[in-house]
Amino acid sequence: VVLQSASHNFLDKPLDPSFGGFEQPNRFPASFALSLTAPIGRGRGRTSVAANELASVHLVASRRDDVLHSASEEVLRTTLAYLDVLPAQQRVTLYEQSLGRQGQLVQLTAQQVEAGDMIAAENNRARARQAFIATSVSQARTDLLTARMRLADVLGLPITSIDQAPTATG
Repeated sequence: VVLQSASHNFLDKPLDPSFGGFEQPNRFPASFALSLTAPIGRGRGRTSVAANELASVHLVASRRDDVLHSASEEVLRTTLAYLDVLPAQQRVTLYEQSLGRQGQLVQLTAQQVEAGDMIAAENNRARARQAFIATSVSQARTDLLTARMRLADVLGLPITSIDQAPTATG
């Protein structure tokens, strides 16, 4: 509620217009204002009022899902890095065994060439196969070191030498 009043008159002058003054009669304007606020919508607009809170709830749920997704990605990366080390180790073992067998084949071939059972070209072929397997062993060892270092990186291990890199057992 607002009530206002105002008068237009000189100081110490009576309000009667017969004592002089203005040609118009004294005025005493007043105003009255009343404002009522009543909820007549019965809950309408509740959704728009609660929109910020609802958006915050969805944002928190989204962030929680992001964290869970990131954790799942890290578990997958770690698992894949581990599963890369395991076959790399097996590949090195198999190539080293094959290199040992190729060495034996080179010796047997050399003995047969000396005995006259084979031509000398077979000796060169045996050494070429041995060199090929030696190259494969070297490449497999390089791949194994790469896989071990990647696993250490994924696990977050501080590595100061190659011997500290993790290996896989399976």
